[in-house]
Amino acid sequence: MNVGILSAATGNGHISVAKAIMSKLEEKGAIVFLRENFFEELMFSNKIMSNYYNFLLQSSTELCSKFSEHSYMSRPDLSEDFYRGTYDSIVSFLQERKYDVLISTSHTINHAMLRVINELKMKDAISYNIVVTDPFYPVSVGFDALGADHFFCTGKRVYNFLCKRGIDKDIITNIAYPVHPRFLREFTVEEINSIRERIGLKQNIPIVLINSGSQGAYHYIQFLKNLLQEFTGVQVLFISGKNETLYSMASRVAETAGDRVKVVGYTDQMDEFIQMADVVVTKPGANAFFECVYARKPMLIDAINGFLFQEKGVGEWLELYKAGVIVNNLQEFSTKLSEVLTNWNYEHITEGLHTDMPGGAEAIADSIWKRFVSSNESVSAQ
Repeated sequence: MNVGILSAATGNGHISVAKAIMSKLEEKGAIVFLRENFFEELMFSNKIMSNYYNFLLQSSTELCSKFSEHSYMSRPDLSEDFYRGTYDSIVSFLQERKYDVLISTSHTINHAMLRVINELKMKDAISYNIVVTDPFYPVSVGFDALGADHFFCTGKRVYNFLCKRGIDKDIITNIAYPVHPRFLREFTVEEINSIRERIGLKQNIPIVLINSGSQGAYHYIQFLKNLLQEFTGVQVLFISGKNETLYSMASRVAETAGDRVKVVGYTDQMDEFIQMADVVVTKPGANAFFECVYARKPMLIDAINGFLFQEKGVGEWLELYKAGVIVNNLQEFSTKLSEVLTNWNYEHITEGLHTDMPGGAEAIADSIWKRFVSSNESVSAQ
């Protein structure tokens, strides 16, 4: 089975989900071709828009939210200009090799992809699957593309949204959010102590992980400064993402705190860092959010500058599952951090979440693999 996974470099969530699914399909013997920057490669203007979006993630949550809201209202994915601009690139991609299955973890590309597949009369040869990487409502435009063979989503709210958009419920599978399998592994005490020792943090002293996101949002430096002033008995691991300027700013602040603070740039060791932490400060980006949920790590959800458009439903989710608390301003940060450090446990989380948590990527891989095998058996029988 040849599988193409199509993603986008807006943030890092689409790519993280793509890699999680890829790992499980390869375990089954599938040949997987991952195109991490597929959206950006379709036409040059997409690259410009993607870079602009990532810049807004660093600098202005409010403007980034408005940018996404504008896309939601204007539906660029449905425009004739988008279709014409991407047509040649899509045709070239579809003809470069025989794909049995395509999986999209991006949203804007889907309508154009499905239209070209139909026009080339390849619909019967390729199974097109959409993985909705937004677990909250509202959902980014384009995940609701009619004509796909199957949809995977997380949560009843998103499932109902897809149904209301006219998608047959029989081709929608509600799964646990598909984080990479390494985030589902339980670490031993010895492993956690080893990680602390490796990065230079002491044993038996609480660690707060400040995750500024894959692009590194500047205002997270305020969390670091506040924490160092208010909590003398706490250590900090600060993740600055791809933002080199933020890394330099955080490093200068860390110099005044001795060995209490470690600053790390963009990293592929987040599974280890989350396991090591006692509390995680983060935006509710889907991957960062569920990586902490599955590790049973309490979160302080950053809402100081509001939420991104597709993250606004996190409050509704937290009402159900109580996996963290929202911080609306810097003044309440210290109080809520103190409460979480002293009183938090996961015993009160709804049990239904526990049973749904493991294996979102595994569920997607199983579904796609079984449908492919079944389809081939039907053809052979004929």
